[in-house]
Amino acid sequence: MSDQLNAKQQLAIELALEGLTDNQIAQRVGVSRQRVNIWRNQDVEFMQTLQERRQLLREVHLAQLLHMVGAALEVLRTAMESEDENTRLRAAISVLKLAGLQNYASEKQEDTARAALLQALKEIAQEMERG
Repeated sequence: MSDQLNAKQQLAIELALEGLTDNQIAQRVGVSRQRVNIWRNQDVEFMQTLQERRQLLREVHLAQLLHMVGAALEVLRTAMESEDENTRLRAAISVLKLAGLQNYASEKQEDTARAALLQALKEIAQEMERG
């Protein structure tokens, strides 16, 4: 659909995806801030293209994050084997937080902790299936 947008609108979308404000986009593209605002809020083609590009960018970022999970877990595993007690403790706390068990040490009910862990694992599995 972006083939119906003019060059200035296409550039405006790229700049918006980089996080620039309407004022900054207007200056870089050579139009008024009001024109950029109209594109964002009234131009259906522009709004749809921007939304599609944002979704694509989110998917790319999620895929990149999922590719880093294995390496991050290896770093945590190595840190948990460190000779430094503080490093081991920080790594262990990080693992518990990632698993949704940050309050595990204070909870007496193992079932609650187990349920939290299972839920976290299900969510991770669902994200990986979508990715």
